[in-house]
Amino acid sequence: MIKRNLIMEHGRLSLTRKTDQPIIFQYTDEHGDEQEIILSVTQIRGAQARLMMDAPKSVNIVRQELLN
Repeated sequence: MIKRNLIMEHGRLSLTRKTDQPIIFQYTDEHGDEQEIILSVTQIRGAQARLMMDAPKSVNIVRQELLN
């Protein structure tokens, strides 16, 4: 299996994932420490997917509809 690191500054990436294939976002915080956010699909039912995010407490996770 080939592992690739995708570095995007201002782009869009579309991925297809199965429930056992998380996506990991890696970044450096304001203190210079490496952090990561893990996004997982935990369930797929019809046209809906249940997502789980594991992130540091300093990261705000807000659903888009709550911002309007």
